[in-house]
Amino acid sequence: MAVPQLQSAFDEQEVVATGRFASMTHGQLRKLILAHGGCWAPQVTLRTRWLMVGQDGPPLDRAGRWTKNLERAAALRDAGQPLEILTEQRLLDRLGVAADSPAQRQYSIVELCQLLGISGRMLRSWSAAGLIDPIDDPHGVPYFDFSQVAAARKLCQLMASGVSLAGVKRALTQVRQWLPDDQSLLSCLATCTSERTLLLRGADGRLAEPGGQLMFDFEEPTAPTVAIPPSAQTVEDLFEEAFDHEQAGRWMAAARLYRQAIACEPDDPVLHFNLGNVYAAQQQTEAAIDCYQSAVEQDPAYAEAWNNLGNACARQQRPVAAIAALQQAIACSHGYPAAHFNLAETYAEQGRIDLARRHWRQCLEETTDEHLSQSALERLKTSLRMALPE
Repeated sequence: MAVPQLQSAFDEQEVVATGRFASMTHGQLRKLILAHGGCWAPQVTLRTRWLMVGQDGPPLDRAGRWTKNLERAAALRDAGQPLEILTEQRLLDRLGVAADSPAQRQYSIVELCQLLGISGRMLRSWSAAGLIDPIDDPHGVPYFDFSQVAAARKLCQLMASGVSLAGVKRALTQVRQWLPDDQSLLSCLATCTSERTLLLRGADGRLAEPGGQLMFDFEEPTAPTVAIPPSAQTVEDLFEEAFDHEQAGRWMAAARLYRQAIACEPDDPVLHFNLGNVYAAQQQTEAAIDCYQSAVEQDPAYAEAWNNLGNACARQQRPVAAIAALQQAIACSHGYPAAHFNLAETYAEQGRIDLARRHWRQCLEETTDEHLSQSALERLKTSLRMALPE
């Protein structure tokens, strides 16, 4: 999707995303947030001011619990932090961006049957039971919006993985307090639990707990069944689990999960960047360079990836590539003191002290980090002392 260059909507505040977005990938969302003056972050912290919640299904993990970022954001907001939670549609409305995706479409019965892999009879029985809510056009033909498709798909996935309806409803009841304008799946669950019986049939044909063949017995014992494949982890599930392992220094587990996430969403530069950081922490510099290069190929304005690429090239004794990458990091940012410091270090190793001093000074002017400021000041003083005559 195109990213319009509008006036700052976030005023350099930290923005985090959670859930699957119908209108774009997380990588595309990151570009959109940066283009509107925000600072992208992977996890909710005390610095976070905005949490964006995707609407391609409710923001639940595989166990039917709300995502960690949503849970953290709600807790911080309840504690008085100035943090706002926006749904995907409210974000698009706020930015004046039209979604060029299925989120704005309506689906016929035929299209929805193909999308979900179910029969027309099954779909009509779901509609009759109130599990999905069709929208009638002026000619009386039922159509379904994307939120209904996403809600039904997510419900099937959760039940197939063994989550009870009561468990999903408890989680969504809490989510409803945070996202009162996104309740489609909650109303669907209420209808299902209060008016219909949900049954499961195992591979041997016997009824069982959720986790295999799914049967909605709406009218009679011969009601049709639909096979629901085992639910897979979403990209966000994989990302959050990988990030937790990375923070704890469990590098192999983190790398494995980041690679799985990349296999699902290969165009997301953040995934490549984080995997590069994991490789760098294990001294696998060549692998890290490959990841950072993939990140900047997907997002040429990814200043942090350019910076880390420069550092990795410097460790490989490739000063020309390191300097070029660090210069690009500075050019992509509104102010990047760490990149100035790293560029100064690279120049100093090449004996280009005048250029090194220039970037140490620039780092001092821009940084608010006490440790970085102290390091740049010490380097600058040392270089000046060495320049004095004996």
